[in-house]
Amino acid sequence: MIKQIKPKTNFSLFLVLLIPNVLFAMDIDRFLVSLEKKDLINSFLGLIVEKDRPDFNFKIQEVRPVELPWSNSMSQAKILFQDGGCEIAGNNESILTFGDSFLGAWKGKDIPEYFPKGICNSILIATKSGNGQFLTDSKQIGKQFIPLEGEETWERHRIWPGGGGFINNRYYVFFERVVLSENAWGFSNENFVGLMRSEKNSWKTWERVAISSRFPFKSPPFSVVSGKDGWLYCYFIDLTSPFSFVRTARVKPEEIENPKAYFVLPKAAADGIYGQVSVVWNEYLQCFVMAHIGSAIGDPKRIYFRYSRKAEGPFSPPQKVFEDREKFSHSDWSGMLYCPFLHPIYFSGDGKRMLLTYCRVKEKFGIPHAIEVTVDR
Repeated sequence: MIKQIKPKTNFSLFLVLLIPNVLFAMDIDRFLVSLEKKDLINSFLGLIVEKDRPDFNFKIQEVRPVELPWSNSMSQAKILFQDGGCEIAGNNESILTFGDSFLGAWKGKDIPEYFPKGICNSILIATKSGNGQFLTDSKQIGKQFIPLEGEETWERHRIWPGGGGFINNRYYVFFERVVLSENAWGFSNENFVGLMRSEKNSWKTWERVAISSRFPFKSPPFSVVSGKDGWLYCYFIDLTSPFSFVRTARVKPEEIENPKAYFVLPKAAADGIYGQVSVVWNEYLQCFVMAHIGSAIGDPKRIYFRYSRKAEGPFSPPQKVFEDREKFSHSDWSGMLYCPFLHPIYFSGDGKRMLLTYCRVKEKFGIPHAIEVTVDR
């Protein structure tokens, strides 16, 4: 499933997909280049003023497929398929959050035997030295860390986690609730965003601490980073704009549970971006790195990096990193990439070699795919 499209009707789905992707495919910079007062127009539209975009000369030295670091942990927890993998760093460890995770066992090669019900979210604790461990029940089977509550049911709802932070020895994770439907994507958004908090010094016990429309974003941030100024910066896609901005909501760490304490910065961090984004600090490059997918219509099989010295951006123009060679179909979006997540817990050389995972829409046996990206400054 694709977690950032929030159509309420087929017509709104058409607009959300068409406008930003046509502009991206046309290259909006060239589209506006003939306009005499380009920066003024960009500013008026909420786009990034060109003279403010940073320029970097980093080189992509090598991109190679690697084994998924937590594949053995999936087998141990009886998780056959899953998507996501958003990382939140703690003390010498990280948690990785996932969306729908289907449980079962393999009867033979390419013959899965599913358990009666899957789980709509799962969580992994990972360290640099180990393979990782999923949260499981008493039978050592994968378990939801955000359980369904009240009126929520597996037949009707999904709870999908996003990014978060680690504050005062607690993990925090943003999440959204969606309703299953028969539209093109299989679900409809409720604009229901919440925040989970772990027990202190634990990653296994969680509770909901804030929910719904009081947050200034309609979809959960998939990345939260600490700025040098002491603020947390939460990155989310602003789907109210036809240009598909990445915006940042800033909050003090001690106020993370207070939805009214978030302030959305007036300038976008990046524009022309579709789907999830992953932003991390890279010590080797001495900057923040943003990973994202190309446009759904014009560029659905590539992954890009952007860079910025400042958490709030603006980020640089996109740099192509990877192109997936598997088939893509516009008729049902199968093969389109999503969830491009960077994993600092598995970086090496202080970030010279970065591990990135991504997923494919409607893949038969869908799990995150891993690549190692080597960069040179």
